[in-house]
Amino acid sequence: MSGERSRITVVGTRRRLDVSVPSGAPVGEYSARLAEMCGQDRADVLPPAWSLAPAGHPPLPLDATLLDVGVVDGQVLYLRDAAQEPNDAPLVEEIEELVADETHRHRQQRLRGGTIVLSLGLLWTTVAAITAGLRFEGGAGTAAGLVLAGLGVLAGAWSLTQHREVVPDWLRMAVALTSVPCLAAAGMLVTRVLGVTAYRWDGAVFGACLAALMALVVIPTAALVVVQLHLTVGLALVSLIRALDTDRAGAAAMVTVTAMGIIAVARRIAATVASWGQRRPPDQTAALPVTVGLVDRSHRLLSVVLVGPALALAAALPVLAWNGGGWAVALTAVASIALMARCRLVAFSAELLLLGTAALVGCFSLILAVVGMLGAGPGATLVVLVLAGLGVAGAGVALSLLRPSTPEPPRDGPMVHPSARRRSRAEVFGVITSLLMVPLALGVLGAFRHMVEVGRSIF
Repeated sequence: MSGERSRITVVGTRRRLDVSVPSGAPVGEYSARLAEMCGQDRADVLPPAWSLAPAGHPPLPLDATLLDVGVVDGQVLYLRDAAQEPNDAPLVEEIEELVADETHRHRQQRLRGGTIVLSLGLLWTTVAAITAGLRFEGGAGTAAGLVLAGLGVLAGAWSLTQHREVVPDWLRMAVALTSVPCLAAAGMLVTRVLGVTAYRWDGAVFGACLAALMALVVIPTAALVVVQLHLTVGLALVSLIRALDTDRAGAAAMVTVTAMGIIAVARRIAATVASWGQRRPPDQTAALPVTVGLVDRSHRLLSVVLVGPALALAAALPVLAWNGGGWAVALTAVASIALMARCRLVAFSAELLLLGTAALVGCFSLILAVVGMLGAGPGATLVVLVLAGLGVAGAGVALSLLRPSTPEPPRDGPMVHPSARRRSRAEVFGVITSLLMVPLALGVLGAFRHMVEVGRSIF
């Protein structure tokens, strides 16, 4: 490059030209003259838009300069017609057109009106059924109406299954699961009609299990299998609580131990349900996509598996802490510690959200119970709760600053989970708390007191 000019070689279809052109001038100012000197053919319809292009590259923009694109002296450039290459031509859009296109795209992504109306109707039906069950009023007619409503939504779910190409899967499952509160409320009212009101919760769980089973028949999906599993465990637990004739604290203790047991084997349950009925691929090449699909299904099912125990703990831990004595408070503390230890071993965000929420509910209830046992007033209780919340927020800030999330470098060997090096302490806490929960639950149920009384009667 000499001064403000560049010495280049221009190659056309017929001639080759060594020329010196201005380095800082736009290519469009002299490209037409270069094409004329090289004897390029002229178009009959549209005039050509000649530009220069390095070998193997698109043509330079007509407003670009050789200095800007880094062309050096002696470089070979080829004449190209930018008008014949629309993909390389500049795209000019008006702001109004851009806004209109984006608005249209967002409108296309929104839910349809029918989907929204159907969702609102399902919500209405669910709230009405729950209200009817909790009010525990009405007779055989009300129970029959709820049964018909449950069967109606199941029939609607089956009908939507025949048009699955236009109805999303989650909506069909929501329609089928709406039968659960309907038949649960009907089961409660049936006990009132039969005059056995003490068994109304047994009737509710039995009705919910029956509805989930029919929903599984209508829409056989893995998520509904997990829901049916939760309700079956709940039915067995309610029957056991009824057989032991325990109080609220004892029932909450049994629910807590059962929920923690399900959480301990949640990943195995999700993997088993995800792979249920899956055939082994014939060769290794076909096994790779199948394995990836199973991992994805297992991840999604894990959230469904953990929802039930998390909700059960969120309801049982406050009852356990506020309605029991020392054994109940100790069990609440141990369960909260076990949940926090489990949070250290999570692999997915859904696990952390569900288990962390249950742990926070347990800690909140524990603080209220301990402050109440110490005889503190309402003002002191609120101050303690606010300080505890600030402590949790401060711990989150500290973890965010001290352990920022950075992408891990690629590994040549087998991948090791990031939490493997901290599993030793978390697993130790998990094992200790698991060993302590069963004796503490027995203490809440009064088993130790009963054994002491039996021993006194013997001697």
